[in-house]
Amino acid sequence: RAAIFLGGWIFYRQYSRKLSLAQDESDDNSNFVKNFRWSAAFLVFYLISESMMSWDWIMSLDPHWFSTLFGWYVFASMFVSGITVIAMVTVYLKSKGYLEDVNNSHIHDLAKFMFGISIFWTYLWFSQFMLIWYADIPEEVTYYIARFQDYKLPFF
Repeated sequence: RAAIFLGGWIFYRQYSRKLSLAQDESDDNSNFVKNFRWSAAFLVFYLISESMMSWDWIMSLDPHWFSTLFGWYVFASMFVSGITVIAMVTVYLKSKGYLEDVNNSHIHDLAKFMFGISIFWTYLWFSQFMLIWYADIPEEVTYYIARFQDYKLPFF
């Protein structure tokens, strides 16, 4: 399964790059339209494959614990990390004078977007935590017991 998903990700990257380079040489926007359609299809493929790969690669580290929200949780964490990197690179490039058209309103919009996705990420974490805490099933509680006891961080 991993080989199929990684192959699909690599194929999309290569094909999208090919269409992008062809668009640079073209006078019309036909390659852009093709790339747009492929990107929309890949987004659906990526959401499904990312969720399944997070189950395979990350959740398998703790084989006695399972979660149906875990794929969404990993997606939200990747999304907020991506927006954060975009914001940091934008601020850096703006400070070096490369992005003259970017103003404080754009930076503020990126920060609001990052905050909104962070709230969604927190909502997913708390939903999972509340379900496990309320059910008090020993197989599921081990996930949080290991994190609270092994990592001495101030969670609450």
